[in-house]
Amino acid sequence: MQETDFRESPATDATKKALSAWSWRLGLPFYQAGIDAFFALGGLSRLKKKYKVGLDERMGLFGPDVPKNALWVHSVSVGEVQSALPLLEATAAEFLSPRILSTVTVTGRTMAEKLTAHVVDRFIYNPWDTRTFVRRALDTLTPRAYVAMETERWPTMLYELHRRGIPAFLVNGRLSDESAARLRRARGFWRGVICCFDRLMVRFDSDRENFLSLGIPGEKIFVTGDCKIDAMFSRRQKVDAARW
Repeated sequence: MQETDFRESPATDATKKALSAWSWRLGLPFYQAGIDAFFALGGLSRLKKKYKVGLDERMGLFGPDVPKNALWVHSVSVGEVQSALPLLEATAAEFLSPRILSTVTVTGRTMAEKLTAHVVDRFIYNPWDTRTFVRRALDTLTPRAYVAMETERWPTMLYELHRRGIPAFLVNGRLSDESAARLRRARGFWRGVICCFDRLMVRFDSDRENFLSLGIPGEKIFVTGDCKIDAMFSRRQKVDAARW
């Protein structure tokens, strides 16, 4: 696989401008302070009651066998795991690094182990979006690249990836009219969050237009179609018709 410097992009200046805007420089610390306050005021105890599995990993603690320098793909739950399958299969042949797949839900983890075990080296639960947990996870995993599926855009994670020079991509990205309108209420902050992605590969022209409405540079955004359709065709091709 040919090496690419993902920092060499026509959108680099626009990204620097977005991350130097006051709405981002004030918004990120405000967001992080809110998350820290949630955990300081007993939020972790509440989360432990909700998420009874993978607590260590959700706090950025992984065992000694976790692969280093991997391609890290993050899929929240079942639907996003299905979208990630074609990407994981396509990279298995060309991407020399190991592959890690993170989920949030237990059902997503179960689906991931069922669908993608042949192309994933390690399954993990995604760390909660605090500076402590995210930095701990990145210090341990040192991923070669990070891929978020569909709608995942955690500010602290994306900023830490950008700060460390780790390429980050949104794949099968989607942004509905309603979500875009909601994000435009804090347009400067969310422009900074999303500009931390090096590339956004979105499903349709309508998704691209909604990202553009937030001020995301057009050079970052590519319309690539819906991965769920690719996943459906992939699974159909694997069906042994002779059984029927």
